[in-house]
Amino acid sequence: MVRKMVGAVVFLEMVAGIIVCMAQEGASPLQAQKDRVAKVLGKKPIALAIIQPVGDVKSTNPVKKIAKELGIELVTLTAAQMADPDIFTPKKYPVIIYTALEMGARNYEGKDLMQALINYMSKGGILISTGGCWPFYYACDWDGTKWAPKEVLMFGKDLGLFIASKWEKPPEDKTIVIKHTSGDKIFTSLPKEFPYPAKGDLRLRSFDAGAAEEEGGNYKPILTVEDSDGEAYGEVLAVYERPSEFKNSTVIFIWGTLLTTQYADGILADAFAYALEKASK
Repeated sequence: MVRKMVGAVVFLEMVAGIIVCMAQEGASPLQAQKDRVAKVLGKKPIALAIIQPVGDVKSTNPVKKIAKELGIELVTLTAAQMADPDIFTPKKYPVIIYTALEMGARNYEGKDLMQALINYMSKGGILISTGGCWPFYYACDWDGTKWAPKEVLMFGKDLGLFIASKWEKPPEDKTIVIKHTSGDKIFTSLPKEFPYPAKGDLRLRSFDAGAAEEEGGNYKPILTVEDSDGEAYGEVLAVYERPSEFKNSTVIFIWGTLLTTQYADGILADAFAYALEKASK
């Protein structure tokens, strides 16, 4: 009788273990972010807005995928909407996303979209930058059919997005890794450390923490590039809250090449959840 009872207990424990494993396998890896987003949107509807110029499918598809999975409305603003000061405001679109490859919209049919972006950020907007290499490197004008780069202006700095150029390709004589800042509570899906990407755009354009410090805002390093000698090359993932004269507008900088890694979904999900939580306050 005792043996039968013990056998029954063992069997039940095995069944329970199988059920738990099945539940874990069926659960979404982004469930925590889904719950955070649902909590925010349950109180106040907020949409994420992609700004012009829009990046290619490689840069926009990951954004669309995660927004859909988290149940977030994602819209694409037209140039005309961005030029309208009654539409392009943090009140209507508290979170905007830059997805382009180095291009920044400037002139659209005689209207200054660069100034429109500056005005937007000066009123407390939240900018998530996922674009390739150096965001807002070129000032681009609308020629009637497409955005055409005209000159190098690097006007991201006017938005609180400070970028520093580190290298065109990583040094071959050193091992390069990306380290997650200890104690970070914003990006919870990241490991402590992982290798520098081996493919994709390897040009390193990191956030310029010195410029952020000089402006006087609150800078939060998230992912830092380091070599085998311990030398740091800046952050490829960072959150910067500008000082009060900019209504504490916030920049979430995501180095575009991170979206080619296995951590892309988690990074975007954490960024979207954090931005929505901040926008709802």
